Amino acid sequence: MQRSTPAPALKQQLGPFQFFAIAFGSIIGVGWMVVVGDWLQSAGPLGVSLAFVGSAGMIVLVGLCYAELATMLPVAGGEIAYTYLTSGPFLAYGVGWFLVLGYVAICAFEAVSLGRILGFLFPVLNTLTAEVAGVSIPVGHVGVGLGGTVLIGAVNWRGVQLASQLQTALTCLLFLLTALFVGAALWEGQLSHLAPLVTAAQGQSALSGMFWIFVTAPLWYMGFDIIPQMVEEAAPTFSLKRLSLIIPLSIAAAALFYAFVVVATAIVLPWREVAGQELPAAYALRQAFQNTWLSHCVLSAGAVGLLTTWNGFCLGASRLLYALGRARLLPAFFAVVHPRHATPHKALLFVSALSVGSVFLGRDVLIPLVNVSSFGIAIAFLGVTLSLPALRRRFPALPRPYRVPSGTLVSRLAAGGACMTLGAFVLPMSPAAFGWPVEWGLLLFWTLLGGVLWVGSQTYRTSISEKERRTVLLQGRLDHIA
Repeated sequence: MQRSTPAPALKQQLGPFQFFAIAFGSIIGVGWMVVVGDWLQSAGPLGVSLAFVGSAGMIVLVGLCYAELATMLPVAGGEIAYTYLTSGPFLAYGVGWFLVLGYVAICAFEAVSLGRILGFLFPVLNTLTAEVAGVSIPVGHVGVGLGGTVLIGAVNWRGVQLASQLQTALTCLLFLLTALFVGAALWEGQLSHLAPLVTAAQGQSALSGMFWIFVTAPLWYMGFDIIPQMVEEAAPTFSLKRLSLIIPLSIAAAALFYAFVVVATAIVLPWREVAGQELPAAYALRQAFQNTWLSHCVLSAGAVGLLTTWNGFCLGASRLLYALGRARLLPAFFAVVHPRHATPHKALLFVSALSVGSVFLGRDVLIPLVNVSSFGIAIAFLGVTLSLPALRRRFPALPRPYRVPSGTLVSRLAAGGACMTLGAFVLPMSPAAFGWPVEWGLLLFWTLLGGVLWVGSQTYRTSISEKERRTVLLQGRLDHIA
């Protein structure tokens, strides 16, 4: 039997602010610009804010489970390692593969969205079209999406330090732009414009609207979970215990961001007048101030948030694929590390190729991409929350720089939230239920692709023992334990 050899080490360069920027920047994308009107129409300004506070509380519980497990096993592709130790290679592969779906779908979403957002800032992009077989192709949008894919892929190819520097700079710019347009809105807004504070969409109750926002929370808070994919690349001086602060802080900061954006959109004009617009926040500020610079500030914040999310999820997806390849749960192609930049560059090529393909699908695929992404990440959330008590029982003496208080209760509550989210997507009567053929088709395609890769890599997968696989996947951290 062929013995495994340790994979080339990833560079250890990330510090606390880099981890925060990766998490927060990945959470705040561009979707809020489009759906803030739907949020307001479903529950009203106060209802939306309460739903986001409640959902943030649920996600913090999940985040604390991540913090304990990531400090206990600081290896790339954390969810894969946790599930492997509790449930074996098949379920570890399943959790990892669906989490890859969640991350890749977000990368694809950003590739499709970039041209659309920049089209509002630079209208000439909307006029660049071409007729192919009687179909109008938005050449400007496609070109921007392809250019963004090349840019993000190239940055990630050159190393985690460059990618984290870009993430940090863009996150700081995002804070600045948000402070400008939110501050202007709050300064000039009128409290009377917020009425009614709580409302409901036609034919629904306000509680139903708040519940819809609550159960789709992984969609709006996913991104903090990239930290466990990157923790193997923490600087030697970084204290892993800090993750117990960084993860909840990134979630809390995101909750405040969403609440401020909702209030800023609703306070400058009567919110019912702007909620139905294509980009409500940009429209409200343009109409209220009778100029375009503040609306351009909103659009720029959306574009910057798009890039931070794209960069973060590209980092996360490539590390997940690398971890699956390193454990021989995927073909060896994914486990290759660049000899100079120490990046999983072939995994990056796979992620970039899928993003390139999505650019040609157009805007109709945006919401389905986000929905299947949230589904894949909710599966990973469930796997992590169920793994915490199991690993405590199996490895009670394993060092844990951070330990979740009342860990069993917290993990059960977090698992319940993950199950609620999964049910919201698959139960036919749910307001967030998947549709056919797009969402279910994407999910079926990904499941079949995963099955083909699993069967096709059987010889490679069985060329090492499970003991050797554990050594490679966990980088020898449990070799002293039978």
